[in-house]
Parts: sequence; structure tokens; C-alpha cells
Amino acid sequence: MPTPKPQAREWAVIGDRGGLGQLLQQRGETVHRPADAALTGLAPSARLDVVDLRQLDLQAVGDVPTLHAIVQDAQAVIRLRAGLDVRLWLVTAGSLVQSPLTGLAATLAAEHGDRFGGLVELDGALAAVIDAVLADAGSCALRGGRWTRPVLRRIAPQPMLAPLWRADASCLLTGGLGDVGRHVAGWLVAQGVRHLVVQGRTPLPRDQWATALTPVVQAVRALEAQGAHVAYAAVDVADEAALAAFLARHHAAGRPPIRSVIHAAGITDDTLLHELGAASPAAVLAPKLQGAWNLHRALPELDRLVFFSSMAAVMPQAGQASYAATNAFLDALAAQRRAQGRHAQSIGWGVWARTGVMRADAGRRQLDELQRQGIGSAPALALALLGEALREDAAHLLMVPFDWRAMRRSVSARELPLLRGCLAEAADQAPAAAPAADSADPAERRRALDRAVRDIVGRVLKLTRSKIDARKPLGTMGLTSLMALELRNRLEPLHGKPLSATLTWNYPTVEVLVAFLAGEQEPMAAAPAALAAAAPVLAAVAELSGGDAARLLRKRR
Repeated sequence: MPTPKPQAREWAVIGDRGGLGQLLQQRGETVHRPADAALTGLAPSARLDVVDLRQLDLQAVGDVPTLHAIVQDAQAVIRLRAGLDVRLWLVTAGSLVQSPLTGLAATLAAEHGDRFGGLVELDGALAAVIDAVLADAGSCALRGGRWTRPVLRRIAPQPMLAPLWRADASCLLTGGLGDVGRHVAGWLVAQGVRHLVVQGRTPLPRDQWATALTPVVQAVRALEAQGAHVAYAAVDVADEAALAAFLARHHAAGRPPIRSVIHAAGITDDTLLHELGAASPAAVLAPKLQGAWNLHRALPELDRLVFFSSMAAVMPQAGQASYAATNAFLDALAAQRRAQGRHAQSIGWGVWARTGVMRADAGRRQLDELQRQGIGSAPALALALLGEALREDAAHLLMVPFDWRAMRRSVSARELPLLRGCLAEAADQAPAAAPAADSADPAERRRALDRAVRDIVGRVLKLTRSKIDARKPLGTMGLTSLMALELRNRLEPLHGKPLSATLTWNYPTVEVLVAFLAGEQEPMAAAPAALAAAAPVLAAVAELSGGDAARLLRKRR
């Protein structure tokens, strides 16, 4: 644990059930006790640390109302006046039902790193939270009196020692009719699976195949042509009763027993945290989180249970709050099942190129940005990595083709402590530097910054520098909410420290953006004139929270 930093602080405690606020007051600290997430009336005179204990009340798997209440707490912190020094801290006891908070924390770090302190996982007294906050320890866990952080460890490929699949048993593939599922189904059959049960929620009666030869039907027929027996199960795995009924029918029909499950079902929802409503977590959690929990309970003894998770659960990914929370649960469930002596494995994927919306222009744009960050993607490569993962005896694997040199160049002020060790091994040690930083002439530094900002804005908006009007709101030039996050990420090396996800709302033109980055304008809430100028940006964001945002979904399995 780092040494506590001497700094004037005030505290706000939400959902205090363990007397943390009283303990702070006994130490002479100023403590605010907001009613739920009503932080808008707070006017701290020093740094404000908001400690949210509400997640300690989570008691049931998939407790959407409490999860949404925690999201509202985060939204309240995000909305506090710009310029305030505020940090939100989430606290858990490390239980399975609280594990989605790990994913939510990763998204908070990606979108609002300037207002997120960290997630503190305790195994004992609540008072330890104070030590973590005072030390600005970030996300950490207390284990047996020692503070720890997760780290990424590289693994070497393992040789194939025995067949992965039994010829006399069935393998259940959930989400098997989706783009990713069809890739995996073909790979399973090629690897020797002879009895494949493909799950989907939509009925697909064979008597309609002759008149409705969809790509899905063609895919099933192609699998059967390779010698596999393919059964289609139209069942919602998020419905516990429906899943139990299907398994009973499967057994009664005398089919080979299900001994392996790959849970690849799920949906994404690219919604920024400040826009997130109650419907999004419920829709995303149902097929993946509740489905995984039901499979775990209904099939306690399996040779192999594999969850398709996502890197979003552990690495900061903007717009992925619900999805990251869901996948963090899968990671924790695999670990718990392993601890009970049963097989489970959670594989955190990056993106699968040329699947779903990744084929569209917006998807290709996301792939380009990930490539710039050093994260590769291709279905063929993912399937090769799947084979490697299944040979590993590990509960949680991150199977992402990283280009460590490119990632080191792209990582700026935003910390990725999980990857710190791997990044340190990268051969390219050159840090990002602000343009013309070595110039002694302030005017030249200002001009260089202006050119750099225009170039970055041009790359994000696909515009030449000559077509960028420095006084025109970026929203009127085509900037969307997801583009705004990409712009923020690209500008951070110029600033040398984290920038807020609301950067382009507070500074909606190139002119005011450059002034802020040059230190000529203090962080502040937008003035009335600036708000008027920002209206097109806000309108664009509002539009994206509906159907447009759905077209920007990133397919992660």
C-alpha cells in the first residue's frame, strides 16, 4: 500500500451500513451523508472522496435494481460540477454476486478516469477502505492483511495430450446461431465433436427449411455434411424452467448426454455510462449472466464448461458498462466452480472481426482504433487461440492478440495496471511526447499544439485540416459520442494526464479545446454561450442513445 498522500479531503458515504461515516468523523474528517445518490447539493471546499457501499447489499445473482442504483450513484458523481476534484470509490467483499462491479469499475476507468478512484475489495474490516482511499491506491484487494492487484501473466502454448471431446457425448453450444457461434460450431466439428447441440432462442422447424434457406440453415447442413449430428434447441437459457425442461427432453430422447458446454450466448450494448438506463443492464445480463448461472446449476457435473467472456471485464473499454459487468460475473463464476473442484473456464476475448456489426463501417472503425491500440482480431486467429485456451488448466484466460509495442505507444496517461508487466517487456521504450515540447518559444508550442489537435480531430472525423473550422462545434462536423471518446484517448498524450469523457461537451470547438489543453482555460462547467454552441453535440449524443447506438455495437465474445 502506498504511503497516504497529505491532502485536504472531504468524504461522502453512500449506503453506509457498517459505520464508516462515524469512523471517519471520529478521525476528525468532514463527512457528507447524501440521501442515496443525491450529490448535487454538495459543495466541497477540498477534494471529495465518494465511497459507495451500496454494492455490499447485493444478495442475489443478477440483482438488476441494486446494480442500476450503483450506476445512478456513478452518474451523480459524473454530473458534479466540472472543476471539482472528486473520486468515486466502489467497495465489495469479493463475493460472486458482487463480481459484476469489477466490470463496471473497468468501464468507469475508461470513460471517467478523472472521477474514479478505484474498486476496493475487502476480506475484513470496513475501516481498511480509509487506508486505500488516503493512499490513492486505485483498484486493489485486501487478502490476509496484504493489499494485492491482479496482473496479466503470459502463457506458453501447451501440447495436445488427449482429445478434448468425447465421441459418446454431446456438446452444447449456446448462441450457436450467431456469427461467432457459427464459427465456433464449425471449429468444434472439425475438432472431432460428433454430437453438437446448437442453442438459440428462435424456433427453426425443419419443415420450413426448403422454403427458407437462411445462412443459419445452410450452416447447420454444412456441419451435418462433415459427419456430425446437429440438434437445434430453441430454448432461452436465461429461463431456468425452460432450460430444465429442455434437458429433461434431451435425456428422455436417449440422446448422448451433455458433457461439454460452451456458453457463447450474449448481446452487447454500446451505451456510455452517463446515458445508461435501467433497461440496458437487464437486457444484457439475461442471456449471458443468468444463462451462465442456470447452466452452472442445471449441469453440475461436466467434463468441460467454457464461458465466452470479454476483455472488457478487466480492461478499460468505453461504452461497455453492462457488458463488462456481465462478463466479470462469468470470470468469477468460473473461479468459484474451480474452487469447488468442478471444471470451468472463462475466456476473455477481444473482438471478432467480420462478425455482426463489425462488418459495417462503424465496426471497421472500431477495429481500426483497436489496431492502433495494439489489439488484433480475426475469427481464424480467435479459433486458433480457442484451441490453445482449452488446453490450459486455468480458470480465467485473456485470449487477445496483443501487439505490445503498439499498445505501449498508444497507452498514454490512462493506467493499465493489469498489463503493466507485459508493457514493461515491450522493446519499444519510447514514451509519447507532446509535439514541440522542446521548444522554448511559448507561441511555437501553442501553434504546434493547435496543429496537433487539428490533425487528431481530422483523423477521427476523416476530414482534412483545411475543412476543420476551429470555431464550429465538433458535433456539427459529425462527432458522435463514441468518436468523442476516441478523440479523448488520442488527445491524452498531448495533455499528459487523464481527460474527462465529457471533454468535448465542455470544450465543443477546436478553438476552446486547444485553449484548455494549452492551460489557457480552467476546467469549468460550460457557460451559457458554450452550452448553446454545444447543443448540436448534445443532440447527436441523444440520438445515439437510441437506434444509432445499436448500429455501433461491438461484437465481443
